[in-house]
Amino acid sequence: MPPQPQGGLNKPGGQLNAKHKTILGCGGMLAAFLVVGMIAAAVSPSEAKPAAAKPVPAVTVTATATVTAPPPAKAPKPSPTKPAAPQKARVPDMTGKSGDLLVEALQKAGFTDGYRATSFHDVSGQGRTVFLLTNWQICDQDPKNKTVPVTAKISVGAVKFGETCP
Repeated sequence: MPPQPQGGLNKPGGQLNAKHKTILGCGGMLAAFLVVGMIAAAVSPSEAKPAAAKPVPAVTVTATATVTAPPPAKAPKPSPTKPAAPQKARVPDMTGKSGDLLVEALQKAGFTDGYRATSFHDVSGQGRTVFLLTNWQICDQDPKNKTVPVTAKISVGAVKFGETCP
């Protein structure tokens, strides 16, 4: 039988198997942690001795001052105010135009939220939900060409573009 290399069966003499590599890798990491721990312990501030405290000479300061405060100012009585009249804006007639144009026109007229100021409904008789306002043509609205409070609700009847208003 021929002599076998020192590394094990069918392996060249200088190679390590997986078991040897794992042991060496773990050992190397353990050694690195120990070295780092020893360095950290050597420079740790917890073992540093505090410097001797030097006595501080006592200093006494005496200050005397006289302060005269002005008399408290009387608050003015609130004057009764009239309740603010609700703001009003003119609702334009947008018959034949798309719903989104009405919403924009209401915002320009002074309604804070043109979409919330409107109540759209399908007047084709199909009972659909008016969702994408650019696809809907206004057939009728109430009010139109009238000045109303900006809190008023505008009722809008609409059909999809390409359909006929009833």
